[in-house]
Amino acid sequence: MFLVTGASGHIGRGVVAGLTQGGRAVRAVSRRPVSTDGSDLVEAVSVDLQEELTDTSIFDDVTALFLNSSATMEQTESFLSAAAEAGVQHVVVVSSVYVEDDVAATDQGDAIAAMHRSMEELVEASGIVWTHLRAEEFATNTLFQ
Repeated sequence: MFLVTGASGHIGRGVVAGLTQGGRAVRAVSRRPVSTDGSDLVEAVSVDLQEELTDTSIFDDVTALFLNSSATMEQTESFLSAAAEAGVQHVVVVSSVYVEDDVAATDQGDAIAAMHRSMEELVEASGIVWTHLRAEEFATNTLFQ
């Protein structure tokens, strides 16, 4: 099963849709209720991940995690620790194309890159196999400006 954070947002909704279209089971986690659109493949869970996670059952049967660090913010490190302890095998984190490879967060060229690199560093330190999705801009963000 895949766990998608920020599942009610622009990015998360697309990830949930793509996974379910591919026949994958998803646990869609968001502060706001998420529509399952009647799909048996989606389990909607309302949790504020910016608060301390006290119920780690959201990781039950989860093998992969899509992490939008905007969903976890200051709780990212403890969230990843709980995911690792629960046996999550892979995490994909939304990052920024402006992050410089092999440069520490403190030495990035701007504040946005530094913020995203600090999240990447937390993911790398988690011990979980990781993929950084260094996106530049999403069309939905442009359309709504």
